[in-house]
Amino acid sequence: MEDATRRHFFFHGESGFEREKVNCHFCQLRSFATHARYPVTIVNNEDDAVLDPSFRFTQGSVLGKGVEPTKDEFRSGCVCTDAEDCQYGGCHCLQDMDDNSGDDGDGDGNYGQYRRKTYAYHSHGVRAGHLRSKVLTSRDPIYECHEGCACGPDCPNRVVERGRRVPLQVFRTANRGWGVRSTVDIRKGQFVDKYVGEVITAGEAARRRARSHIAQRKDVYLFALDKFSDPASLDERLRGPPLEVDGEFLSGPTRFVNHSCDPNLRIFARVGDHADKHIHDLALFAIRDIPKGEELTFDYVDGVDDEDNDALDPEKQKDMARCLCGSEHCRGRHSDQGCCFSRPAGPNAPYPGGGAPTPSARAINSHAPPVLRSSTTEDSIAGGAAAPPRPRPREEADSLFQGHGHSRRNNHRDRRTSQQQPLSQHIDKPLRRHRWIAKNRPWTRTVLDTERADFFDTRVTGRQEVWQVLHAALQVLWEADLTRAAAAAARDNDHPDGDGDGDAEALAKGDADADADAEVSLATAQSILRAAEITLPTGDLVHGVYDSLGNYYALPEWIVCDPDNVAEDSGARVADHKAGEDDDGEEGTDVDIDRDAALRRREEKGKAVANLRNTIKVCARLSENSRDVTVRVGAEDSVRKVARKVVEESGLPSSKRIRLAYMGKILKENSSLQAQGWQKGHIVNALVFSQ
Repeated sequence: MEDATRRHFFFHGESGFEREKVNCHFCQLRSFATHARYPVTIVNNEDDAVLDPSFRFTQGSVLGKGVEPTKDEFRSGCVCTDAEDCQYGGCHCLQDMDDNSGDDGDGDGNYGQYRRKTYAYHSHGVRAGHLRSKVLTSRDPIYECHEGCACGPDCPNRVVERGRRVPLQVFRTANRGWGVRSTVDIRKGQFVDKYVGEVITAGEAARRRARSHIAQRKDVYLFALDKFSDPASLDERLRGPPLEVDGEFLSGPTRFVNHSCDPNLRIFARVGDHADKHIHDLALFAIRDIPKGEELTFDYVDGVDDEDNDALDPEKQKDMARCLCGSEHCRGRHSDQGCCFSRPAGPNAPYPGGGAPTPSARAINSHAPPVLRSSTTEDSIAGGAAAPPRPRPREEADSLFQGHGHSRRNNHRDRRTSQQQPLSQHIDKPLRRHRWIAKNRPWTRTVLDTERADFFDTRVTGRQEVWQVLHAALQVLWEADLTRAAAAAARDNDHPDGDGDGDAEALAKGDADADADAEVSLATAQSILRAAEITLPTGDLVHGVYDSLGNYYALPEWIVCDPDNVAEDSGARVADHKAGEDDDGEEGTDVDIDRDAALRRREEKGKAVANLRNTIKVCARLSENSRDVTVRVGAEDSVRKVARKVVEESGLPSSKRIRLAYMGKILKENSSLQAQGWQKGHIVNALVFSQ
């Protein structure tokens, strides 16, 4: 039982315990209007896992900051007097449907001669309220009457608006995390529930996706509302980047629906008021009869063509996860994804406007344009082999997370957008290091730090989220510059003959570490830029970059990297590389390098002294295989030493190198974990790279 529930379990009907009731998932579900007849329950007979305490159940989507609904004066609805008038009298809500699009032979023959538009649902007999066969197998959106219409709440064309009519159960699966099943039989074409969450702008979705990528978070629950997106639309809300639904911390039971290559549900775009197409609903319908107790699933990449054999491509398998659906038609491998998914490539993730469509659109059943491949992009990928693979999610239940496939678009949009150049044809060269020498003015460490801070604080052109990603990537490169500068300073102060204690070897090791850090930093920065769909025409940041919308961002030399002849002044410091030192600053980076190298040699000879009372256990999660490795290190040991311990304990080959990250930030290797905010019991991410 969850802690919040246990504290007030016997007082649900009484006053008090308000905070516990707000945090209690059981109380949240009890507040649903349909709870009495169609309850949602939570069951775990597998282990002791509970739902994330920060997650909240909600019946409907919540509009986030910057998302505005249509003003009332622009809303419209039908003026039909009854259900027959809606279906046969030219209902305004059905204006966008094809003539006789849903006529599959169950209508009333008395009205056949007048039929122009028909509901997406059967309106008579035992199948009343179920999707018609032609709609169920199509890629078409569903148009319904809504609260602004003159017809009553019992109108047959208000199925989704009336809400869920199926009791659901969120349960713990044996090997795929949480799942969802029904406690009653579900018939083919029956509405199950909507996918809901916080509706956010494309910019906010970009920031959340970028943070998730940097933090190596395993799940992404962003779902793009791009069914009606059209660059040629007269509605600027449809012409621009689409909104997205984020169900990570606020959603309904469908947030826990898992993937299957042979699903029993399908997602359709449902439209009520036509003025709100930009925030249409995501409705799940049964595509076959589902007996009670069977797990509910949908295909995260619904509509994949047979020629999209991504799972057969060895290169693409690197960014794919093993599918655990176990169906007869299982594709075996497919792009990584979370419960309701969004991809890091494409117009909607992490930044909208790219040429490759999203799987969100694919999951809402739209058609696919022809896939265009670019030799330039392939060359870029081949040239960027040093970049680390994007870390895969660790929830085995999520057989698909942010993928690299190609989504489907509806036909009428294909004709308008077929001539647009996709993002895959944009020139994107591998990131390379820039070197320069200051000639006109001396650049000290203090001046560089100040100028860089001022530069990013004063950007008024371009997109703010792109500047944030560029800043994050550059910070990784600046760290490498500082490491290189520290190693060079130590080398300049070295005596050629050493003092007999292995100083020469330690300095050589420091130089090697600095070079390795430079390579890893380039790879890390490259992965951040690619995740944000930021392209480098020349591979040199000094020559500028482009975002997915084609906007240009210029970066001066002194922003990109330190000059080779950077001058140190009395107030300068080796920036964040001394952040882990004591306030008196008595230890330097070169001393850390010497100490770590000497200590490692003593450990290898069995001469190191371990103070068990001043040691801590650190659990590191490898990005390569999602395996947890626990090591015991000194509380004041540097991050570099912790990383070395993780490499040794994990059994990784000598060609691999690790960088540690915590709370979405790459840790400084010359500082201790605790000096950088790490708390006991927390897991750090171990990013595995090839040297």
